[in-house]
Parts: sequence; structure tokens; C-alpha cells
Amino acid sequence: MLLNHPKGMASDGLTFVNQGVVYTEEGGITDPSVVQLSDGSWFLSYPYQHQVFFATSSDGFSFSKLSSSIAESQLMHAGRLPELTLLEDGSVRLTVGCFATFRSSDGGKSWSEESGIQSIAGQENHSGGGSPSVAREADGSYTLYYVVVVQE
Repeated sequence: MLLNHPKGMASDGLTFVNQGVVYTEEGGITDPSVVQLSDGSWFLSYPYQHQVFFATSSDGFSFSKLSSSIAESQLMHAGRLPELTLLEDGSVRLTVGCFATFRSSDGGKSWSEESGIQSIAGQENHSGGGSPSVAREADGSYTLYYVVVVQE
């Protein structure tokens, strides 16, 4: 997996400099999500072997794996592609699949399952959703984007 540190980004936001491999697992990993925490450190999530794992970095260049993970059984078979969102209070929300959510207030060392985001699985003409992406809007609200297969 290659991650580009923001210092590798040109001022135009289009030209990136490859900073090299900052974290990997045997066999490689895909679909990482990373946020910068309020203390300036970096927090990474990634799916690997039916779980979501986490790593941290003080500089965004060298990540260390945390011992915490979330197993597929906890994800309610919701899929394993993680999306991290830094919330206003400094906590981190992990959204996976369609859509299990977990929240950490200690930099990802422990997680609590949340309720409130409703799954679209089983709704008419939908087979579920996945690959979540969360954007914070100018008014402070959040928008969830995701992939869905519509049955014709």
C-alpha cells in the first residue's frame, strides 16, 4: 500500500509526490482510510483477512500497527471496507459496509458499536451498499456516499 503524506502534495492539489511505502502487511492491503487526529498524529484503518485493522503514526510516514481490530463477526457481515471520520469532539467514527458504525474516543485503542445509521440492505430494488465515504459539509453536517447495486 502506498500512502502519500500531505507534505507530498503540490499546492495545486493535483500533483502528488510518491513518498514511498509507509505501511504494508504480508500479501499487501487495499482500501485504506486515514485521518489526522486532533493531537496531530495520523490514524489508519484497513481491511485485511476478514477484519479491520488499525495503525498510527506521529508523522504520517512511519505507521505502527495497533493491537486492536474489529473482526468480521462484529461487522455483521456488512463488508470490510473502512471509512474513518474525525468528529468535532475529537473522536473517530469507523463506517464499514452497509453500514455498521463504531466510535473510538481513545485514538482507536477501543471501539464501541453505534446505532443510528440505518442499513439500506433489504430495501426495495437494493441489494445493500458498500464502499462508504463520508464528507463533512461547510455547515458542519456529514454526507455519506456509498455504492449500491440496483436490481432492475
